[in-house]
Order: sequence, then C-alpha cells, then structure tokens
Amino acid sequence: MSSDVSEEAAGSSGEPASRTAQAPILVAPSLDDPVVNAASDALGGPLGGHAWRPRLTSRGAITTVARVLVLLTLLTLGLGVAQRSPCYKTAWNGSGKQQYNHLCYTDVPYMYYGRGFDKKLTPYRQSDPAGGNNGLEYPVVAGAAMETAALLAQQLGDTTPDQVRWFYDVTTWFLIAFSIICVLAVIGLAGRRPWDAAMFALAPGLLLTGTINWDLIAVALASVGMLAWARGRPVLAGVMLGLGSATKLYPVFLLVPLLVLCWRAGRMRQWSSAAGAAAVSWLAVNAPVMVFAFHGWKYFFTFNDNRPIDLGSPWFAIRHWW
Repeated sequence: MSSDVSEEAAGSSGEPASRTAQAPILVAPSLDDPVVNAASDALGGPLGGHAWRPRLTSRGAITTVARVLVLLTLLTLGLGVAQRSPCYKTAWNGSGKQQYNHLCYTDVPYMYYGRGFDKKLTPYRQSDPAGGNNGLEYPVVAGAAMETAALLAQQLGDTTPDQVRWFYDVTTWFLIAFSIICVLAVIGLAGRRPWDAAMFALAPGLLLTGTINWDLIAVALASVGMLAWARGRPVLAGVMLGLGSATKLYPVFLLVPLLVLCWRAGRMRQWSSAAGAAAVSWLAVNAPVMVFAFHGWKYFFTFNDNRPIDLGSPWFAIRHWW
C-alpha cells in the first residue's frame, strides 16, 4: 500500500510531485468573465487560443497586473477628486446646496473647521461646545491623520479657505497611498485571479466616496491584515486588524469569522496569536490618548451610541416617505 502511494505521489519523471507540479495559470478575464469577454471586442476581442498564458510564478506576471490596476485605481480616485472640483473652488462654502447639486460633498473640509482644526485645537484634548464642536467622533489613527493634514495645511495655506483646500489635498494624498496599498493587498489575496482586484480599482464606490472621509485607511489596513493571515502570519495580521480598528471599528469584527474557521480547523493557537496582537496594537495607539484625554477619546463611542439615522443609511431616505 505504501509503495502504491509513493508511486502516485511521483511525477512522470520519477521525481516527487512537489518538484514537478507547476504553478497554476493566471485566469484571463476575457475568457472567464462574460462581461469582460463582451467588452473586449472593443479592444480586439478575447485572449487568443495561442496567446502566452503566464503562471502565478511567471516573471513579471503579477507585477504587470499590479501596475495596470494601480493606474486604474489612480484613475478612479482622480475622477472622484475631479467630481468635487465645484466645491473645491469655493472651499465647500458655496451658496445654496452646491455640495448636493454637484455631488461634491465630503466630510473632510467640514472636519477642518467643524472640529477645531482651523483654531488649532488639539484633537481629543480640546473642544469647543459653544461653537458646536463637542469632540472628534473618529478613532485615534484617523484623528492622527487629520491632525497631520491640518498641520501641513496651516503651513501651506494663508487664509482659512486656502487651508481647507490644502487640508483636502493632503488628506487625498493620504487616501491615494492607502488605496494603492489596498489594491496591492487584494491582488495578493486573489491568487491566480489577480485581475479580480479590478473590482476594487474600478468600483463606483471608490469613485463616489473614496475621499468622502478617512475610511480607506481602515480598508487598507484590514486588507493587509487578511493578506498576512492568508500567508500564515497571524501576528502581523492581528497587528493590522488592531490598527484598522483604531481607525474604524469594523476590522476587529473580521476576527469573528476567523474564530469560527480556526475552531473548525483546530487552529485556535493561530487565532489567539492574531487576537492578542490585535489587542496589543490597538492598545498601543489608544493608550496615550486614553491616559491624557479620556473624555475626548471616549467621545467616538458615546457619539455613535447616540447617533440617529444619518446620511448614508437607506433608513434616512425611508424616514422621509412618511
């Protein structure tokens, strides 16, 4: 019996299968996806039967895909930024409902003068209730990104409108960097289907809401965390998920399906490593703010606990039907 198994495990050359097995061929979207197949007619049709099909380990294959998808990501975000040009020109202070009529709304400028950055207030430690600023409703990593952008904007802009525009510009560059990280992580997760990451690079949501707030930072950190997990690095995965949760709460919930999978597969040690690393990284960036500005730190939780139906929720529209 053991000899039969050994023979089955050997390749045609008599060498072990692990030595003769070839890496899988990358999936060609024009042959696999009916939508891409139909659209490819405008560019010469689907991939031909005699075309070279790169494998997962082929030199430069993934690099080429990554370059194309990074460019598409930049194009999508660039169109989203261009869409906001009417509001950008007026520093989001135009007459009437310009931000809605031109679909150029974003939280970014309103955080600048609505959360005290224009008055050089320190996030979490200082607020201005009399001016309608009860605190910063974002976790600390997002708050750090805002403060960094505000400091740069104040150095680059002389007037408040100029600073608002610079604040948006610097924030946009941050988000562009994290969107590139995100698409590269998705490519890494996709295996032999790297072109599937185009669903992120060309997503309408990326165009319409990519620069509406700081969520892309959390999305990128969570994506890197999942890539680290897929590559057998649970501690790094936990660190990324912890930092993601210090930017936006949702990445920590990814530990729940991982818990179920690890419990079924008997890999609870790996899950414990990831969960522990997530807790440590989350605490590392939150602890200083908790110690020196606890009231401002907890405002994120109290604000969202008491938050009513708001923009972005379908219930907000439904509520006005009655």
